[in-house]
Amino acid sequence: KTTQEIAEYVGRTVEGAGEFRTALQKMKFANATPPAHPVAEKGKETEPEYLGKVELYRLELKEYMSRKNNRDKIEPQVFSLILGQCTEALRDRIAADSQWATIDDKDDVMGLLRLIRESMSQQNSTMYRLHALSDASRAWDGLCQGEKMKNS
Repeated sequence: KTTQEIAEYVGRTVEGAGEFRTALQKMKFANATPPAHPVAEKGKETEPEYLGKVELYRLELKEYMSRKNNRDKIEPQVFSLILGQCTEALRDRIAADSQWATIDDKDDVMGLLRLIRESMSQQNSTMYRLHALSDASRAWDGLCQGEKMKNS
């Protein structure tokens, strides 16, 4: 399936995965940085303006933590879903990459998509060089002119 189809499926079937639907299409998550704690001038820690900023900070922090926890909860599901759509040959190519162990350990969805795209565009990403040589040799030996092909 295409990334678009997987993104739509995830957005439709996984509860709270709206962020993943857009992130899969754009190949990156929206910026998720924690809010900055307000700094008060000395002696103004009890003024209403500062207390209002602190309350706003608490609300933003709560929202940030909620989004982060939701992403952390859903990411392994989406990772498994995408990996489940890969053929065995593609999985072998992905597993041959030096970044695979880290991406797999972290259930890094964007890393997985990057590996899939890279492996799809590479000509030779077989796990073992000897297998690659054998595959190339077999492909070369299998070349022949068809019955209806001209000599020129």
